[in-house]
Amino acid sequence: MPGVIDPALYDFWRCQSRHGKRLWGPLKTPESIPSSSPPIWGFVANRKMGQVLEGKPAEARDAAIQGLPNEVLRMIFELVDRPVDKLGLAMTCRQFFRVASDFNVSIPSAAKHRDDGVNCPGMLRLLHRVRPVDVRKRVNRAWALCCDCYSHRPRKKAYWLTRGKQYKLNVESFCNVRKQYGEIVKDWCVRSSISYQCPECWCKEYLDKNGHPKDCEKCS
Repeated sequence: MPGVIDPALYDFWRCQSRHGKRLWGPLKTPESIPSSSPPIWGFVANRKMGQVLEGKPAEARDAAIQGLPNEVLRMIFELVDRPVDKLGLAMTCRQFFRVASDFNVSIPSAAKHRDDGVNCPGMLRLLHRVRPVDVRKRVNRAWALCCDCYSHRPRKKAYWLTRGKQYKLNVESFCNVRKQYGEIVKDWCVRSSISYQCPECWCKEYLDKNGHPKDCEKCS
């Protein structure tokens, strides 16, 4: 892939080439973008522009492009042909993101990937870049990304104990599946955890394969 200067673009290219027609959708830009909102990532798809902007802080990149009129930004967009390069350029900074609505820019759809059940590094790459933030615009580490449902899920233990009851799981009981669910919840809720599967997805996968224990009256 000539012109690519970031590993994430390779994952997006692979995602787009394998199932872009089924699992991608149009990029929808909001009418207004807060000036305090950070760029989603700090790379560009065009190598020539990358030589100028690569490695500079996000504020410096925005400042360098902010003075350009929209006509110039549109001319730059017209030079980009591949869908994945259009996506990378659109998400370089707020200015490019605004003018992206004038072009046919597509983006991986988390909902479509979730429904399809496909394992896609490109979709995970995107969701890792677009994470929940707190009131100070910092990454909110009370949420974590699940690799199965492609969703940011809370790390709050009380939330997962309530969710477990929907599957007839009470972690205070002592059957094997309940004890395992309790361990999964405990591991997921640790902010330094490297767990990539949320407790609910684990529960669904386990019960689909094994079902509830037949010898446990509360699970049956």
